[in-house]
Amino acid sequence: MVRTNSLIKNKVPRITLTLVFAALYSSLLTKANAQVDFKGISTAPNLASSFGDASLPRDSGFNQPLDLLNDFYPSIEVRAENHSNIRRRSDESESDNRLVVEPGLAYRTNIGRHAFYASYAGRFDYHSDFSSEDSSAHDFNAKLGLDISKRWDVDVFGGVGTAREERGVSGTRDVFFDDPINDDGRDRVDYDRYGVDLVYGRKLERLKAVLGFDTQTSSFVTDDGDLVLAGDRDRKSNSVHFDVQYRVGARTSAFARVEYTSIDFDSLGSSLDSDQLDWLVGLRVDATSRLSGVIGYGASDRDFDDSSINGFDGNSYYVNLTYALKPFSVFKLGAARSVEETGSAEANFFVSEVFSLSWNHALTNDVSFAVYAKHIDDDFDNRRRDEFFDFGASVDYALRPGLTIGLYYEDIERDSNFDNIAFEDRVFGLRFRSDLRSLFSSNRSKNRIEPASFKASQRSQINSLR
Repeated sequence: MVRTNSLIKNKVPRITLTLVFAALYSSLLTKANAQVDFKGISTAPNLASSFGDASLPRDSGFNQPLDLLNDFYPSIEVRAENHSNIRRRSDESESDNRLVVEPGLAYRTNIGRHAFYASYAGRFDYHSDFSSEDSSAHDFNAKLGLDISKRWDVDVFGGVGTAREERGVSGTRDVFFDDPINDDGRDRVDYDRYGVDLVYGRKLERLKAVLGFDTQTSSFVTDDGDLVLAGDRDRKSNSVHFDVQYRVGARTSAFARVEYTSIDFDSLGSSLDSDQLDWLVGLRVDATSRLSGVIGYGASDRDFDDSSINGFDGNSYYVNLTYALKPFSVFKLGAARSVEETGSAEANFFVSEVFSLSWNHALTNDVSFAVYAKHIDDDFDNRRRDEFFDFGASVDYALRPGLTIGLYYEDIERDSNFDNIAFEDRVFGLRFRSDLRSLFSSNRSKNRIEPASFKASQRSQINSLR
């Protein structure tokens, strides 16, 4: 049911190609930009668009122009992990080794003056002892950017995929292990998403605006015989949004967004059909050569068709600030609050608050390390409350441009006022990352400089489910 995702930020400065690789790998595993720098356990999922990513109010960050070089962009990451509590049980800890393989492939080309981009990202999990936890996830996305005129563009996009539940993440159902026959591995979610954005002023500098529509569907397929849970969670949402962004200075832009979403559940017995209105205003700043970030504040109002169900009417916000102590020593602070869909059949929604802090530092041209800490507070409308404490550290070494090896450690803990939900899972891992393109392309191709916006950090999701 609820999935997640993996965020990859690599600050090893070998310099151009290693940074390019880090941004590339992140972009290949992305469906939507995220506003807070997440590592470790993933945050609240919301409908299909966030099964592999943090679902926070979007900041009116327009779909970026497809300015990659015309080329194929293959990548792969392989991780070998040891988990102290692989199924994240509350009653006992079951250790196991897991091998995770995440291939990615993207392609960018021009069709006349129009741009086309397509990508695939996958995840394959293999376990030593708990083979019932083995799983695969796939995500296909495509986008066509139509250059209509100097002032107008149209983006048409779509994607389909299959995700797998990651046990014990924010918003997930409570899983009981007293009947192993009825718990045969992680549940699957099939989803699709399609939409269109009419963009004004993308090629201008001061004023930009977007009017967009998208539709998403998700179908839950359980492996544990809980048919009621599966049927009650199948849903479709339709969303209309309007964004405007205005540059008020050389380093500052103000933005605003309003969005209306209708959520319809497929089950005839479901009473969770609802409508939600969101608004958000904020600033995007590059205050100095060292400090940059986005700050947004808004509100959400969700009303259920069933008047007996209490809705939600409250504020939302997020902060994502980056401070470079030195060119290759970067601090990131993130905070967010939003109302979310839940993977639990016992709750109608929950409010998630997140605070995260991370530090990425390059020791040499080849060696970098990172540390992070995160706290998540989830309040469900059925009085359930979960708290997550998550911290970790990693060291990466650039064997050559486009190929890194790293060691990492994560400690993930959930406390809850509901029984049989709390757990702690400690993870030790070894990972290899490669963009492949740098490894096998010609020297001439290796020395090409990617567009600046491509090197900028873009973020995570697909359905790499962590």
